[in-house]
Amino acid sequence: MADRAKHLKATQEVMLGTTSPSGTRHDTKLWVVVVDGEPYLRSMNGAGARWYRELTREGRGELVALDDPRKRVAVRARRVEDPETLGKVTKAFKKKYGWTHPQYLPRFLDEGSVAATLRLSFEEV
Repeated sequence: MADRAKHLKATQEVMLGTTSPSGTRHDTKLWVVVVDGEPYLRSMNGAGARWYRELTREGRGELVALDDPRKRVAVRARRVEDPETLGKVTKAFKKKYGWTHPQYLPRFLDEGSVAATLRLSFEEV
């Protein structure tokens, strides 16, 4: 498990697979950060983003690091509400993506996006 989080820390983007209520599969390219050994996703479009709605409805999805698409891993997602953790995740987004994608970063830092932060845990399949 620690190796997966370490890999995600070095990965710029991941693909998240979710399923709609009708059973349609969706793959969405996302940013991921790792804080205290745990991976986190944040929706730049807040809780209204399709992937966010599907992932929180089902509570699980599949994650693929784009630098190694052969490896899919099942994940569970939990909303993060703790202000201290949210602050650490915000700092991690700034550090990881602030210099490579400064034009998009502000959307990950606004109130709606911060409220749409999810902690991932890996499932064995």
